[in-house]
Amino acid sequence: TGERTEIGKIARKTEKERETETPLLKKMKKLGKRIFFAILVVSTFNFLIGVYRGYSFDFTFLASVGLAVAAIPESLPALVTMILAMGVRDMASRKAVVRRLPAVETLGSVTTICTDKTGTLTRNKMKVVKVFAGSKEYDADVVGEVDVREVRMTLLAGYICNKAIYREEDGEYIISGDPMEIALLEVAAKAGIRERDWKTIDEIPFDPAIRFMATAVEEDGIAMVYAKGAPERIIAMCSHAMVKGKPIRIDAEYLNRVAEDFASRGMRILAFAYKPADAEGFKIKEHVSDMIFLGFQCMIDPPRKESYEAVKKCKEAGVRVVMVTGDHPATALAIARELGIEGKVLTGEDVEKMSDEEFATGIGVFARVLPEHKLRIVRALQKRKEIVAVTGDGVNDAPALKAADIGVAMGSGTEVAKEASDMVIIDDNFATIVAAIEEGRKVFKKIQKVLAWTLPTNGGEGLAIFSAFLIGLALPILPIQILWINTVTALLLGTTLVFEPANELKKPTKGELLSREIVVRIGWVSLLMVLGAYFLFFSQENDVAARTAAMNTIVFFEIFYLLSARNLDKSFFAALKRKNPAILPGILAMIVLQVIVAQTQTWLQATPLSIFTWIEILAVSSLVLILSELAKLKKF
Repeated sequence: TGERTEIGKIARKTEKERETETPLLKKMKKLGKRIFFAILVVSTFNFLIGVYRGYSFDFTFLASVGLAVAAIPESLPALVTMILAMGVRDMASRKAVVRRLPAVETLGSVTTICTDKTGTLTRNKMKVVKVFAGSKEYDADVVGEVDVREVRMTLLAGYICNKAIYREEDGEYIISGDPMEIALLEVAAKAGIRERDWKTIDEIPFDPAIRFMATAVEEDGIAMVYAKGAPERIIAMCSHAMVKGKPIRIDAEYLNRVAEDFASRGMRILAFAYKPADAEGFKIKEHVSDMIFLGFQCMIDPPRKESYEAVKKCKEAGVRVVMVTGDHPATALAIARELGIEGKVLTGEDVEKMSDEEFATGIGVFARVLPEHKLRIVRALQKRKEIVAVTGDGVNDAPALKAADIGVAMGSGTEVAKEASDMVIIDDNFATIVAAIEEGRKVFKKIQKVLAWTLPTNGGEGLAIFSAFLIGLALPILPIQILWINTVTALLLGTTLVFEPANELKKPTKGELLSREIVVRIGWVSLLMVLGAYFLFFSQENDVAARTAAMNTIVFFEIFYLLSARNLDKSFFAALKRKNPAILPGILAMIVLQVIVAQTQTWLQATPLSIFTWIEILAVSSLVLILSELAKLKKF
């Protein structure tokens, strides 16, 4: 009971697996620390310079605080949260429900997807197409016309070792259960095998660890044990095989070759066996050896049409696809090759014998895998610095789902799997996972755009104060003006980037949020903004007009730079083709507000400016757009 049950063991494993910190959280923490220490050092240095130059303590302290306020990108957490929330919305529209907000961006960083086969890459609509019994192969469509004992017993075994429902009521079929077991009932119905009043006296439920199930029914005082499972497991449990209605010595090597041949054609194979026993004092576990082999039922579960394109997209986007399945190795490999999944095939037994380093590279298919093998595969890939997404639907998959960078549960899966996951795929479709990765990469690019716009503009405001203290000049803008700029530009300009349609990325977003290119931008845009503000500051007749001009210069710098920051790689004109419903209203509202403030607000210590000054402001601030576009041209 309790922790000693199988559920209890899984719960302990799941608890031991710590939730991995997402790449976004790691990067944001690292970035936050760098910004904090940089601003702390500069603000402290600014205060010491002010004291050294003999400025009043109150003025120096207020200016240093103003510098910190100017430089801190206080809108960044809100903007990132908005981007992630919109990413969640977009993913939900594509049938991917995100349970943890930072997971949105993590999807964009995924380098390896460990995916199930059945129901994810394939349709999970199974149909028996071949029956092999008595050393002969039969088409499933004609088994009803075949009067061969071993064929009928193979179908009967599939009917009895079954938990699905398939019956006719009022001219309509009632179907419920596992698709594989439904397929077994359908083919049995073709052969005229219908419901009978069998008395089940004992059973061994299916367990992936033993790879078979067995059901014992009583017939005329005799216990008949029927077993169903993986071919190699059932064959190993048998000493005889039924041929032409009689048991003969089994040729295990031959039967394994036959199973391998069917599997290599992409079929899923189940083997069946039986054994009669005395019903008195019967215990099923004593009768699952020395059984009589009956035959195979071979099913097809064709790949989803969209899986072909999804795997191709993964290759183009630099994401490695690894199939992890409980199926026969040959079946799994055949489906993998059909879909374009590359790499060798290994079984769960092979994994147990190998080190993590040996199976972490060059393997495209893991077959006959148990949940504990899946967990080890995830850990081995993570050791190689891979960002791993793993799919799962069963209770046993919970530890692997929690250990993965992105745990993806199937909508049809268990609640335990969903609770351990970061994302739930409503339609169980591999293509939906790929679509979610695309959305994750767009989210990463949006966050980069916000950083590329926010940090230079905030840096320019802070540098304006610092340079004044360093050189011994008058402050070009006052602390209250800085607070005004930060508030209104974050609201009216910064939020517009949240609605920016992102361009697709062809590689995983494993790099830093601040690339070398963005760091260089921060430097020269901040410097250019300060030079422009001082140019307008010194061109005015009095301090109030000078600071009003400098304040508006900084605002218009941010407006023009916003136009360039819409696309960090392509030109401003290319960005115009991509519709952003917020950017034009945001810019217009910002311009109108600044004109009104300059004309009417005395509390900001602003004053009306001449038309000539406004033209100067526009001419100087537009330089940032021109130079940014030239920098993009130079890059290409």
